Amino acid sequence: MEHKDIIRKITEQKQLPNLRFKIKEKAEAFTNHLFYTLFDRDTAVEENLDQLAREFKELGDLVCWEPGKPCSELWDDYCQKLPYLLEKINLDAVAIANNDPAAN
Repeated sequence: MEHKDIIRKITEQKQLPNLRFKIKEKAEAFTNHLFYTLFDRDTAVEENLDQLAREFKELGDLVCWEPGKPCSELWDDYCQKLPYLLEKINLDAVAIANNDPAAN
C-alpha cells in the first residue's frame, strides 16, 4: 500500500464526530478533579464545583453527537445527584470496612 493510500485510509476512518483524543484527556482531568472534590478532605468544595461546572461544559460541548444539542446543560442535574452518590459510596465503604476483614 502506498504512503498516500495509508494516509487517506486513516483520515477516512477519523471522520466520526467524536473521535477526538482531547475528549479522553479532558474526561480524565474532570474525573480527577471530581474525585478530589468528593473524597479529599483538604479540597475546597465550592470553588471546585465551579471549576467542575466549566470542565463539564467543555466536555459536553466536545461529546455531543448532535450539533446544537445542549449536552453541557446536564450539569445541574448531575451536580444535584453528587451528595446522594457520595453518601451511598461512603455507606458502602463503611459496610466493607466493618464486614470485610481484608479491608484493612
